[in-house]
Amino acid sequence: MAKMKKVELESLLASQQNNAVGALNGTIGQHRSSLMDRYNAEPYGDEVADRSKIVMTDIRDTIESIKPEIMDIFCGGDKVVEFSPRGDDDVDAANQETEVINHIFYQKNDGFMVLYTWFTDALLLKNGYVKRYWDNRKVTEIEEYDDLDEQEILSIISDLGELDAEIEILEHWGGEPSEDGSMSPMGVKIKITRELKEYKIEPVPPEEILVSPQWHKLSFEGCPFVAHRSSMTVSDLIGMGFNRKQVEALPEVDDKLDSEEAETRFSGDNYEENGITSATDISMKTVRVYENYIRADRDGDGIAELLQVFTGGEDGTILKRNGKDAIEEVRSTPFNTACPLPVPHKHYGLSIAELVEDLQRIRTVLVRQMLDNIAMTNNPDIVVDEDEMSEATEQDLQLTQVGRVLRIPGGINSLTHVQPPNSAMQSLQGIEYVDTLRAERTGVTAYNQGMDADSLNKTLGGIKAIMSASQKKILMIARIFAETAVAPMFLDMHADLRAGPLKKIAMELNGEWIDVNPRTWKTRADMTVNVGLGTGDRDIQFTRLGFILQQQKEGLAAGLVGPEHLHHTLTKMVELSGFKDVSAFFPEPGSMPP
Repeated sequence: MAKMKKVELESLLASQQNNAVGALNGTIGQHRSSLMDRYNAEPYGDEVADRSKIVMTDIRDTIESIKPEIMDIFCGGDKVVEFSPRGDDDVDAANQETEVINHIFYQKNDGFMVLYTWFTDALLLKNGYVKRYWDNRKVTEIEEYDDLDEQEILSIISDLGELDAEIEILEHWGGEPSEDGSMSPMGVKIKITRELKEYKIEPVPPEEILVSPQWHKLSFEGCPFVAHRSSMTVSDLIGMGFNRKQVEALPEVDDKLDSEEAETRFSGDNYEENGITSATDISMKTVRVYENYIRADRDGDGIAELLQVFTGGEDGTILKRNGKDAIEEVRSTPFNTACPLPVPHKHYGLSIAELVEDLQRIRTVLVRQMLDNIAMTNNPDIVVDEDEMSEATEQDLQLTQVGRVLRIPGGINSLTHVQPPNSAMQSLQGIEYVDTLRAERTGVTAYNQGMDADSLNKTLGGIKAIMSASQKKILMIARIFAETAVAPMFLDMHADLRAGPLKKIAMELNGEWIDVNPRTWKTRADMTVNVGLGTGDRDIQFTRLGFILQQQKEGLAAGLVGPEHLHHTLTKMVELSGFKDVSAFFPEPGSMPP
């Protein structure tokens, strides 16, 4: 079989991109755009003048009630994941890799906000996405030092030289002899250019991820086509090594107005298209770039390889990077997805917002009608005998303030009020029924939010039953996130670090600073990953660990357990208490004197 030509690959990419964009801009994109409007309590468009226009916020209230519990489950401890060894020879390696992975996630990346944004997208917009990648680019910094002597400046330059960076002295001043023979203070302005190699994990807006419409799994393992459609400046692309002439020739785009979802996302920010960038500074021109991951038989051996291909514009033109076509065979796609309610055999699942979308609409209608009814009850229509009206009467009726005076020539008998029936109570009953439906669908109740003032009047067993049923729904979402999103992401991080460019990661482990080389790690397919160390009620877990500790103390006398087992239990108790430095409370048994 002949090798695939570049033009054939470009044609295939353009076709896949068009199919994915068409599917994304269709029903899915329109629905997600609508969900964002509902979350932001935007008007429905059927509002009537002089009537209530309130929009209820059931979607936002439900999502914001679930997020604290979800975040507490995953971020309750200082480790999102923990590699558990299955043998004595794996203990040290598992502990080290656990520390490094969590260090990269929390310290080198804003791990809390990554999870927060990722889960918010999933709860609202069906699927949430994060992207893992190595940030390899040149960065330039300008540093200025003043009021130093010659030795101090030489020391600074020497220290900067150890950073493996290019140093250029842009300007220097001072150093002139004074009358007493001493040298005047010196100053220097230095330009530092260095290669940046950082491992990044970032949430990606769902509208930027293109997926083959035929894909039938939540994960991207085996997916024939997935791409990240983003808008980048010419300057950033050149810094990443792309051909300058090629990226400067790409047409300018405005991603904020190019997608219905993106337009909805920025609709409340008074965003307006600005087309003067390219005319004033071409380096800041925003252009469209596709980071494609496609399975294709490029070498003609009959087996499709996973290719990473960068294209610019909308016609699938392959960009050049570092002097060659930006085509590379890769191990896997760098994306991980989360969905609270996966649908079997489909990539796009259901969001929590979809469960209450119709209920928000119903509650909005009921509340609007109740407010209108109350307004009409308190301000009933006035009927006046037409023959008894005067010009003064007509003027008085146009006034709306409380306590107005109506001047009616025919007397009070010429005026009557039309009192509408008061239906507020029926509306409140309807609203309460809708709240019950929402609790049944999502597990969000007033009890697990600590807001029900009547809880003390109900039986303890009944409250526990309600709490248990509602918490199970939220814990199910957390378990789905753990198994289908967080655990795969951290396993992918492990593989990325093993194959990445970093040979040394400096970090503190067990109170000592060490250098870790991820390239020496083994493939950890034989290890399990425990996600969500904060799962469940921490007070209950603490009590259970206390019982285990008591049994271990008795077992210690009988030789059934050792000091390391007690240390492990105490470590878990310290972590559940919210303290991160376990060694400050209970040092490792091996570090203690005999």
